Order: sequence, then C-alpha cells, then structure tokens
Amino acid sequence: VPWPYAKTHMAHLHIIPANSKIMSSLIYLRKNQPVKIDGYLVDIGDNGTWMRTTLNRFSEAQVGNTREIMYVNKVQIGKKVYE
Repeated sequence: VPWPYAKTHMAHLHIIPANSKIMSSLIYLRKNQPVKIDGYLVDIGDNGTWMRTTLNRFSEAQVGNTREIMYVNKVQIGKKVYE
C-alpha cells in the first residue's frame, strides 16, 4: 500500500480484548506483522461502563489520525485465528 494512502487510513486504537487469548495474541505481535482485528467501536462512560457506538469521532484536522476505543472479539495473525 502506498504511504500517501496508508497515512490517510490509519487510526490510533485503544483496545479492549474480549478474552485472555485475544490479549495474549496482541501482546506477542511483532513489529510490522500484518493483523486483522474484528470488533466494534465503544464509548466508555464516566462510571466505567462501556457501550457500543457507530460514531467515528474526528475533526477535519485529524483525518488519517483518528483515536478510537475498540472492543476486539476476533484477531487473525497469518492463518491463525483467536476468538
């Protein structure tokens, strides 16, 4: 993927793993190792509860550099899938 395209499609993700297998798989990722992450965006409430959201929160100045919280329920690294 060319860099001009990639830099406009990046996001800074804060990840909430669904279970310990997913957390472990993410901890042991190597630098530049391709990974596919499935889940959904969530919002964290003031009392620590989280809820699913479909909103993408970024301003025009942040295009290509969004910051999101994602609840991850599936990770694929190569041919290995963690659920």
